[in-house]
Amino acid sequence: MDIFLPVNASAAKKARILGQGARIHYHGTDIMHTEMNARRFAERTGGYYVSPYNDMDVIAGNGTVGLEIMKQLPRKPDYIFIPVS
Repeated sequence: MDIFLPVNASAAKKARILGQGARIHYHGTDIMHTEMNARRFAERTGGYYVSPYNDMDVIAGNGTVGLEIMKQLPRKPDYIFIPVS
């Protein structure tokens, strides 16, 4: 699996991705530059580009997180904090 990140991505994110056995490609310092390179790579290699934020399957999957939390907890939480980015 090939993952594209900006060069200033966090060390924790990099370590987690590498721990899953993926290859990381670093491009630029902003997500738009990184995304353009990821799309070109997919086209060049016959791969499939999956947007981390603009893909209906990704959005639908993220939308189920709240349901999963509610099913797994013994009582309704007062707050749920979700990091974004």
